[in-house]
Amino acid sequence: MSANLTIPNGYSTPFAVVTDTDHGAWIIIATALGLSQILLFAGIRAFVKCVINPGLAFDDTMVFTATGFAVIQSALVLGACHAGLGRSAELISSGDQEALQKLYYAASLFFVLSLGLSKASVAIFVLRLAPFDPHRQVIKALIIAILAWTLALLLAIALKCNLSHPWTVLDEQCSGLFLRWGILEGFGCFFELAIFGIAIWLVSGLQIKQQNVITVIVMFAFRLPVILFVILRLRSFDQSGFHKDPTLREAKAICWTQVEMDYSIISATILILRPLVSNLVTHYGGQGRTGKDSDEAYQLHLLSAEAQSRRGTEGTIVTGETRSDSVPSGIDVYAAMSGAQPTAGPSRSRTVEIPSTGLP
Repeated sequence: MSANLTIPNGYSTPFAVVTDTDHGAWIIIATALGLSQILLFAGIRAFVKCVINPGLAFDDTMVFTATGFAVIQSALVLGACHAGLGRSAELISSGDQEALQKLYYAASLFFVLSLGLSKASVAIFVLRLAPFDPHRQVIKALIIAILAWTLALLLAIALKCNLSHPWTVLDEQCSGLFLRWGILEGFGCFFELAIFGIAIWLVSGLQIKQQNVITVIVMFAFRLPVILFVILRLRSFDQSGFHKDPTLREAKAICWTQVEMDYSIISATILILRPLVSNLVTHYGGQGRTGKDSDEAYQLHLLSAEAQSRRGTEGTIVTGETRSDSVPSGIDVYAAMSGAQPTAGPSRSRTVEIPSTGLP
């Protein structure tokens, strides 16, 4: 604790104090705040999927798994802080140095798993929205690339420095570590831009209002700050300090690491929040969305029905779809994100002929 710190009467000693040789409080605050937020958004996602729009898709499972990994990662980081992470190595006993290095090594592996699954979950969500090829083929290729990137990043972290004890960073010379992080994180940023570009590609071919197109684009744009956090993380990485006093000099980089992971999970849930927001809008006692907006949602559901029939049926003709119960939901872009369900109205029919060869 700083010798200049004076505790006023009636106040207890602070849990952590930032000094020239102790920046652990930064890491504790960033980790605890991020942990509370991902748990909050996990609860919101569970509420949306269980109450408002029942049904658990594969991307939901991946987000919940990523959240679980992030919780474990945060617990490991807080444990490392208890052992001395954030303080100068000179102030940490040899036993605590060994413990915190092992804890943070394990935390880094869970960080990679959580980050990779959160990115893949968004790509899988976009795949559910994509009606036809070539959109689906491009997205599938992107998912494979993200999974391969996750494995490569996991190996880069697991096999760093001395392979006999890869968790050790104190008194070790790990050449090229920053370069490896920069290259792999660059691919991660490319994936974020690719997902955003595919979302624009999807809605550009739909005959819907410009306002609805903008809504979809804005929802996916919430993923883009991940790129900013990657840049801030790499900029705060002290290459010389990593070899001299990493437990102290890399405190800022560790904070941005937590922010990157937590926001990646949070923004994956932001994509499905429209049903929750729609239910909170009262329209001042009115009946809500009617007229052209409702008609556009219905047209999107017809597109969904055609896509689902084309993907899952061979040599059949689908006819007589009605507004009330014959149009499947949850596949098309705007309607899936808005949670709009077909409501009572005049019956409409549409014939969709499926080639006998079918599609996978």
